[in-house]
Amino acid sequence: MSGQRWPRAEVRRILGVTEEFLLAIEEAEIVRADSEGRYPSSALERIRICWNLERDLAVNLAGQEVVLHLLERVQRERQQFREVLGWLGFNLRRGRDA
Repeated sequence: MSGQRWPRAEVRRILGVTEEFLLAIEEAEIVRADSEGRYPSSALERIRICWNLERDLAVNLAGQEVVLHLLERVQRERQQFREVLGWLGFNLRRGRDA
């Protein structure tokens, strides 16, 4: 499914976003459609988050970019934390078994 691309009309229907909104976030380079106006699956979550921020909280495009950046950073740090915990657990088990 990661390689799936979603037509603009389908994205608008699924997420309930407007054409103007899609054009605005493309112009701000928050997401990019291909030459046929299709979006990768990875863009759908970004579009949904930005739409909710604008619609529910009146967050402008610059603020949406900041929020997306912070969310991505939190996800990376969570992954790093899981890796550290795994490493610690492995070493603690290894030390206990020695």
